[in-house]
Amino acid sequence: MATYPHNWELLTSDLVRVDSRRFCIARLFEVYDDEYQFLTKENFAVFTGVELERNDTAEDGIQVIKHKSIRYNFDRTLLQLHYLDSFWQMFKTTLIPFPVA
Repeated sequence: MATYPHNWELLTSDLVRVDSRRFCIARLFEVYDDEYQFLTKENFAVFTGVELERNDTAEDGIQVIKHKSIRYNFDRTLLQLHYLDSFWQMFKTTLIPFPVA
């Protein structure tokens, strides 16, 4: 399991299928102020591209290849919208496929 700085909170993590072998892991974070822990300093998403390949030497026959990760910062007006389910569903459908390395 990944570890993050103490003032980061993972709000959601989704696996979005791009095609039969490629996926995008979309994680949404809030960062809290160190001094006033109830105040949110920023919200951002991290998108990581992964690809599955067959590999006879792997334990389960599948190898996960991690590609580039991109951080997307939300501005303050968009920050409030994240709590709406409809926004997150719309956001997931507009993801751009990641480039294959």
